Order: sequence, then C-alpha cells, then structure tokens
Amino acid sequence: MIALSTLWFFSAWMGSLTRDRTKDAVFGAPVWVLLLLVLIPFCIILLTVYLLRARWEADGRLQPFDYCGLIAGFLPFAVIVVLSLIPLFKK
Repeated sequence: MIALSTLWFFSAWMGSLTRDRTKDAVFGAPVWVLLLLVLIPFCIILLTVYLLRARWEADGRLQPFDYCGLIAGFLPFAVIVVLSLIPLFKK
C-alpha cells in the first residue's frame, strides 16, 4: 500500500504539471495518469480488506508496519477530502 500511495501521489503530481501547461485541465493529462488516479484508491480498499482479514485469521493484531501501510494507503483519500473541502471554506 505504501508503494501504491507513492504511485498515486506521483500521478497526481504529473496531472497537476500537465494541467498547468494546457488549456484543457483534465484532458491535458496522459491517460495513464488518469487511470492511476482512479484505480489506485480502489486497489487500496481491496488490499485493506485482504490485509485485515489475513491479520484477523492469523493472530487478530495488526503489526506496526501494518499501521504504516494503512496510513500510507489512506493518505490519497485524505488528500481528496481536504482538496474537495477547501472550496467550501473559501466562500
């Protein structure tokens, strides 16, 4: 999940670079950037379910590295929530 989160932030950065250089905000980004921005959060949700199920069946406790992975996995969601709430508070 840490690698997926890193890849998501990289693709978001690439999308912002292409958005600044083109007139068309979304369609100026390459298709792979848009694909990664959409698919990675869904993969993180699936991996979280599998991780929690595996840990629950093994011993029922999460290890510290599991917590790091979960935090890194949900950072893209936190960024999306914060960025979508910013325009609401600017009014």
